[in-house]
Amino acid sequence: MDEAQNLLDGLDLDLPEGLLAESSAPPDPASGASFFGPYQLIQEVGVGGVARVMRARHIHPRYAETTFAVKILHDELSRDPQVVGLFRGEAYVLAMLNHPNIVRTFEAGVQDERLFIAMEYIDGRDLDGLVERCKRGRVKIPIPVALSIIGDVLKGLDYAHGLTDADGHRLNLVHRDVNPANVFLSYDGRVKLGDFGVAAIAAGRVERSRELAGKLGYFAPEQLAGDPVDQRADLFAVGVMLFEVLCGARLFEGDDTDVVMRLNKRAKIPKPSKANPTISPALEAVMLRALERRAQDRYATAQEMLAALKPFMPKTPGMSLAVAALIRKVFMREHIQELQLREGLAGIGPERGSGQLVALFTRDERAQAAFNELLLSRGYRVETHVSFETLAESARSGNPPNLALLDVCSDGFTSYAVLAALGECRRPIPVVAVSEGLDAECIQAANAIGAVDLLFKPFNVERVLSAVRAAVTGAARVTNPMAYEQGGITEIKPRILVVSADPQLGVKLTGDLSQRGFEVDLSPTPAEAVERCLHASYQAVVYDAHPAAPGDRLFAGQFRGQPGMGLVPIVYLADPTAHAVFAGVDADRSAVRPRKDSPVALAETINNLRADVRLGRTFVRYTVTFPAELRYGGRAVPGEAVDLSRGGVMLRCEQMPPIGTVVSVALRPPTSAGVIEVNGRVVRVDLPKEGEHHLPGVGVEFERFARRGESELIEYLGTFGAPSKPRQTVILGAPPRKG
Repeated sequence: MDEAQNLLDGLDLDLPEGLLAESSAPPDPASGASFFGPYQLIQEVGVGGVARVMRARHIHPRYAETTFAVKILHDELSRDPQVVGLFRGEAYVLAMLNHPNIVRTFEAGVQDERLFIAMEYIDGRDLDGLVERCKRGRVKIPIPVALSIIGDVLKGLDYAHGLTDADGHRLNLVHRDVNPANVFLSYDGRVKLGDFGVAAIAAGRVERSRELAGKLGYFAPEQLAGDPVDQRADLFAVGVMLFEVLCGARLFEGDDTDVVMRLNKRAKIPKPSKANPTISPALEAVMLRALERRAQDRYATAQEMLAALKPFMPKTPGMSLAVAALIRKVFMREHIQELQLREGLAGIGPERGSGQLVALFTRDERAQAAFNELLLSRGYRVETHVSFETLAESARSGNPPNLALLDVCSDGFTSYAVLAALGECRRPIPVVAVSEGLDAECIQAANAIGAVDLLFKPFNVERVLSAVRAAVTGAARVTNPMAYEQGGITEIKPRILVVSADPQLGVKLTGDLSQRGFEVDLSPTPAEAVERCLHASYQAVVYDAHPAAPGDRLFAGQFRGQPGMGLVPIVYLADPTAHAVFAGVDADRSAVRPRKDSPVALAETINNLRADVRLGRTFVRYTVTFPAELRYGGRAVPGEAVDLSRGGVMLRCEQMPPIGTVVSVALRPPTSAGVIEVNGRVVRVDLPKEGEHHLPGVGVEFERFARRGESELIEYLGTFGAPSKPRQTVILGAPPRKG
């Protein structure tokens, strides 16, 4: 065991003796648990002058696997009218933000007379802590990892700076508080920019302290001078962070605000290459431009700065694995405690993992001896491989390994051979990669074999053991950058009505349009189509006019004349010789296409018509006033319906769920015998205009009605006379208009 210790002990940052002994019992998530609305508060994460942050779980089954960070503003702030106004404005912005590099907000509102924001919990550390810990341990952050982190921050800022409201107006959002403490790095490799919501609330309420001094070190000169700022102030802050991450030292160091402010106002920037000679002149030029004193001399946009950094950024896929490996190693103690808490929440006992079989692949004899001795001493069974053939034999045996520990720097190592060998097993085998360092080649190799962790030299005993145990128990994971895009907001499928007396064509159209994201109903006759419109709502109609007759043009008036229907897009399918019958329909939000039109062209025509709202909208909107209830995440929020159509409703209520949130709505119109229940998705949020005393607005697009809910809604809309005065809006769920 001594040899294993000597071989593997290397980086041991802030790891007290007896760590595993004092932390061997996983924290009990239920001990001392309290509730805040639907949230079970697990532990305090932090507390500051504005709010207390709690790690929490939600009681609703939908969120059983999700951990939340609930930021609860202090009581005195929750009672301050000025803060309440600021909070609503910030909650509005938070509800609009939806990007993989920005901390996602779940909801913001009032609970027990206290303002709160519920966000995704980032199980990791912040960039400020990483820089400080590496500085203390004399550890250099590898340039590829540093640039990857800063690149992700710029991606988040680029999205936020270009954010528009539901009507397409730019919000001109500036973070104003970009600093390393607001850049969160998770143990699974995610990089998130946070605290968009609290910066404005905290402004002017924080004492002149070291905390504020730290923030001032990232303020642009124009921000310190009290001048108007734009997105270039955020880019100055990114430039400061980039300098500090690559140089391992503060750019503007000081214990109080006056010192930091004087240093920053001078904006005398030393050459980064003096602190880190590995910084190339070209990269140094990019860094210095971001730190220019005059805003007009800096990069104009985050996208421009990102493009300038791109030649120096790693082109290797899997940088999230490298970020995760660095964070897990530098914050080893905290990561071990996090793993124990995860296991406690998942009900995994301390005995899980002992006796598991580990397949070790390395051709380094000293590494073989060290890893064998270490793992055997902790109750694991180990088999050592020096060829891919024996690894494949083990994988296809009746007793395959529970984990593969693979040296990606071994002579003759290829990812293809590893994947082929492990692919012999009928179940997935988790992989922990071992490498010389965090260079691009090692990262690429580890990512190619699907490693859930990456151990790099100098090794540490407890780091190795925690990586092996986490992989065996399933607690280890690495973020897939594509997963966010694949699992993002799911659009509600537009419902299309196909009217055709030709059974073969009707079935073909139904199949083709369904494959292109539409929900399709089929009606054999125009009369039945009009009848259907009394019980269901459609975003477009495909009308098969064969054989074409002048009377076919009357269908549009009959269909659109039903309660609540507006200028529903209609695509007429006709033989080329009959197109003259439909001359001029393009002025009526309609189009004519050949009966043998390609599915792609037909779908594009439908989407273009839906997006073009210059002539009118699909559904008529009515101004209403009646009670309603917004339900999501186990919460029922009373409110008022103020705007209603067949396709959706605008509510005014205290809560403001983010765009994309799946919700249900209970409508109580005055003429309805009961409650109309409908599921949908939030598609817009509105703040009251200045001078108005209304609650925020939440726009919900309808998706599924309960029982006869849709028929009852249409029947209620039929009680209205002429449509209310048109107002500026967007079609709920309509695709963006091209051009």
